[in-house]
Amino acid sequence: METLMTKSYRSIYEVEGEKLVIKLPKHLLTQKKVWVTVDEVSDSHDAKLHKLSGAATDPLFQADVDEISLDFRQADADNA
Repeated sequence: METLMTKSYRSIYEVEGEKLVIKLPKHLLTQKKVWVTVDEVSDSHDAKLHKLSGAATDPLFQADVDEISLDFRQADADNA
């Protein structure tokens, strides 16, 4: 039995006829196998993901993420 160790990577791609071309992130280029799941995406879902992708470059959002990460690191250290 093969044990699967996976990391998730999600992105939305445009379908061209019967083909879907996926540009792999750099960390997957050395992999021999990848797991691909295809789900339908509604336009409203696509719009939400587009807005969320902008958060990655938003300084206020990033400051919040950094603060939460620090809080969890401290909590994890207390429980170690």
